[in-house]
Amino acid sequence: MNPIKSAVVCCLAFFLPAAAIAKEPSVRLLADHVPADLGQLCLVAGKKKSDPMSLPINSLSAAVVVPDRHFELRRIDGNEALASVELPAKGREFVVMLSSIDTGFQAAVIPADDRSFKKGDVYLFNNSGETIVGKVGGAELEIENGKGIMLHPEAKDSETSYSVSFKVREDSGERVLSNTSWPVEENMRSYVFFYVDPKRERISFRSVDEFIGD
Repeated sequence: MNPIKSAVVCCLAFFLPAAAIAKEPSVRLLADHVPADLGQLCLVAGKKKSDPMSLPINSLSAAVVVPDRHFELRRIDGNEALASVELPAKGREFVVMLSSIDTGFQAAVIPADDRSFKKGDVYLFNNSGETIVGKVGGAELEIENGKGIMLHPEAKDSETSYSVSFKVREDSGERVLSNTSWPVEENMRSYVFFYVDPKRERISFRSVDEFIGD
């Protein structure tokens, strides 16, 4: 190797974090809602643990290097698993959407570095207990409970927004949950939860956007 190039590589290795050099798999976490007494959490695999972290609901967490591709989410002061997460064998960057259940959280793993998940796309996860149907732009959706789908909504060139309709399929028919319009966000992709709001005891949804650079 050219001595100058070798020196540059050594300098970069000195200044970059070890996680960046090793390119270990990492996750960013997002939850539908969090109990007030949850406290800080960590990712655990055997005797390995991540640094303590808080679980956000309105934005993705900072990237956390995982101790292993199969890990558990636990309170920092407890041994009980709140969620068990299995990352795919391939890929380095993931988003883990956590939906509340009686025993903790159900995890949906999304490859964040997958080229099929592009700017303007929407990933929807249903934890409402019912089937969710509707449209996002021109894309129709039907999501069974406990399932997630990725949509690629499009708006006409002359429009700056697209229509969004969500309905809950119940025994008595389809009940409208929301009819609205979403702006076209060229540098964003979105994550949508359907869940039972614990305060209102009704099915609700929440959308969280993620900025995607060039």
